[in-house]
Amino acid sequence: MGAFFLIHRSVGAGFDALRDRLATSFERQGFRRAAGLTGRHWEAVGYAPLCGEAVEVEEAGAQAFCAGTLLYAGLAREQALRRLLDDHRKGQVDEDALSGSFAAILAVGERATVISDRTGTLHVHAANDRAVLSTSFLALAEALPALSIDADGLYDYVLQGAPMGPGTVFNEISLLDSERITVFDGAIRHEERPPRPAPRLRPAGLDGWAEHFVALLRARFAAASGAWRDVDTALSGGYDSRLLLALAWDAGLRPHVHVYGRDSDPDVACAKAIAAAEGFPLDHVDKSAVPLPPPERFAEIVQANYLAFDGYPTDGIFDNGTDKATRMARMAGGRLMLNGGGGEIFRNFFYLPGRPIPALGLVWTFYCQFDPGMMTRRFDERAYLGRLAERLRQAVGAGPDPLTRRQVEAAYPWFRCRYWTGHNNSLNNRLGHSWTPFIEAALAQASLEVPLRFKTAGRLEARMIALLAPRLAAHRSAYGHGFDRPPPLAYRLKNLANRWRPPLLRRYSYRWKHRQPAAFEGPLAPQLLSTVMDREFPYLREYLRLERVGDSAQLQRICTLEYLFQRLQPRQG
Repeated sequence: MGAFFLIHRSVGAGFDALRDRLATSFERQGFRRAAGLTGRHWEAVGYAPLCGEAVEVEEAGAQAFCAGTLLYAGLAREQALRRLLDDHRKGQVDEDALSGSFAAILAVGERATVISDRTGTLHVHAANDRAVLSTSFLALAEALPALSIDADGLYDYVLQGAPMGPGTVFNEISLLDSERITVFDGAIRHEERPPRPAPRLRPAGLDGWAEHFVALLRARFAAASGAWRDVDTALSGGYDSRLLLALAWDAGLRPHVHVYGRDSDPDVACAKAIAAAEGFPLDHVDKSAVPLPPPERFAEIVQANYLAFDGYPTDGIFDNGTDKATRMARMAGGRLMLNGGGGEIFRNFFYLPGRPIPALGLVWTFYCQFDPGMMTRRFDERAYLGRLAERLRQAVGAGPDPLTRRQVEAAYPWFRCRYWTGHNNSLNNRLGHSWTPFIEAALAQASLEVPLRFKTAGRLEARMIALLAPRLAAHRSAYGHGFDRPPPLAYRLKNLANRWRPPLLRRYSYRWKHRQPAAFEGPLAPQLLSTVMDREFPYLREYLRLERVGDSAQLQRICTLEYLFQRLQPRQG
């Protein structure tokens, strides 16, 4: 639900110029100014989202502005923000009652406090020793006088889809720690938040856990349904989208439902079969069927993506314009876009057996989807993976190796979702009202207590769907079975084989699958790329051997970073 920046006057004589550069960038990105908050030592500006209205409140000398989607104490939108501001003034904020994907500025007297969701899925970027905060990475990058490339951030984005840690692709910009509250007054302080909420009960059995999570989600959907009647959700052949649809129906909502993909895709076939049987309309969009723009229009589309998606989205900025168009269509008219990201907290995301594992072993399992042969001599694989493992260890609060099984489970919400899902979730909330209900601190923390046998083969999530909507659960999934019955033997055996596949084997299987170089084709075709950037790749060739890249998604992100760097001209790190 918008965007903001906040500057402390400790930046010195360049305060006014920095504020103006930030404002200029936000406006160039298409944001409309919605609120100004000012104290003696700081200044903040809030903006309405690109597709929707801003959420701000003011009363009795206090003001508040929220970016993202806030739920608090059973309320949503302005009512939630007003209650949060009132409780903040009294010193009585109930952390357990906070949910959503948001970052809020609470201004009381001469003090501004920044608080965000605990899982950090609404990213706030910081620079100048945390004296400048911005929900827009691009605005901060354009406003700073000098930038230098963070090699780990670069490799993370290309290889993993997003910087996996508090850093970004520039040394001068990092993420604000969502486990702390930042206070601006005469100084800048970062205050520890209370411990993450622990479950108040430990249910017994599969049904007990399923009922527990259904109750938690029902409470949140009750708050959301009181503020939005018009919502949108995807439907595929998997668990998460069907659980979202079941929750929406249970809350009395009849959402607009869509599916992306070709007619031959299993997700599309499942979604169409469910929609036909249940009698609701389904919007099917095949993005690949939309033709590429002519070269004379390509630069305009890439520029629009670059601005709307804050410089470097997970899927890149080179396409036919459908990614931006479909996202904005889902939020048109103030509609709430539901996103099923994070539903894997209810499943065995990493497909690992229930035993401890070294942090580096977990990195080998999931974060080695690359061929070292595509790197230049700048890259030290062992050192890079070691630093990635250390960031993962810090995210889950782990000590010496090995990680406990609980810490392995924690790596999904507190590492994967915070940095990878949060990167995409932050972009959606720039556009309008977007909510990722499964990535909630209370749900994520409670999920760590669930016995692994209930998560395995999707048993827990399937049971949740069946409790909410038995008819919906009964429909066939892309896995070949319905969610109203135990998974069949063939599915359980396949799941077992995946869990016991050694991390080292997973590390090398990717290289075999992507051993052939990816082609510069489609939106990356030379005749299109040459209209927007120098095709010699003066920046990325320092880090990567493009002729050895075998993954088209990685090639898309390489082109995106090259476009970003050619525009901002950072120094080599």
